[in-house]
Amino acid sequence: MTPHNIKKALTYLQTDPLLHMGMLEVLRRGQAKICYADTDGVLLREDSGGAYMLSASSPQTAERLIIGIRDAEAFLVHQRFSVPLLQQRFHYTKIYDCLQAVYTRASAPSVLDQYDIQTLTLAHEKAVLQYYHSMDDPAYIRDRIIHQEMFGAFNNGALLGFIGVHAEGSIGLLEVLPKYKRMGVASALESFLIRLHLQKGWTPFCEVLADNTASLSLQRKLGLEISTEHLYWVS
Repeated sequence: MTPHNIKKALTYLQTDPLLHMGMLEVLRRGQAKICYADTDGVLLREDSGGAYMLSASSPQTAERLIIGIRDAEAFLVHQRFSVPLLQQRFHYTKIYDCLQAVYTRASAPSVLDQYDIQTLTLAHEKAVLQYYHSMDDPAYIRDRIIHQEMFGAFNNGALLGFIGVHAEGSIGLLEVLPKYKRMGVASALESFLIRLHLQKGWTPFCEVLADNTASLSLQRKLGLEISTEHLYWVS
């Protein structure tokens, strides 16, 4: 990546930093290749998971950038008009309509450290797969555990809930076991990861399904700002 391309990409993406935080962060963390950057859009390929990330000013720009891609397993797009273009070209069937939540404060939320939060191991894989239903991809969950990007809240050795970091760096994979809900477990887990990412000099962010009112409420409670525009994972 040349400094010129990086500058062009950042200039475009910073027109709406809340919406584009995922793209901005993979660039800042050195985790993506710039495939295209100009005044009409940005196309990135994220290194860890291989997903493409696209923001375009028009359907014509989106179509022009998409048409040259052959190896896309998944796309994160920031305008609704890109979704049918991807479905037509790659025959994708899964669409996740999301809002971006971004933590912009300098210090982590003030949450009681009442639980023991530990990095999960493959010994916890069965429990995670049993309780996490938002994604049917056991291989991906296993990969996140192997990369030490899954964390659990424990009390007297019992697993209460868990959270993870997606391949592109967003906070997610959050689940609280049914009998431990409404005990502050979710807040403790997400606050832990926010603190960890702030210590690394990162901007914590997550992509929340637009109809997940409980998660959106949690984000606001913890002080995250929510984008007004939607973004879409398509695969």
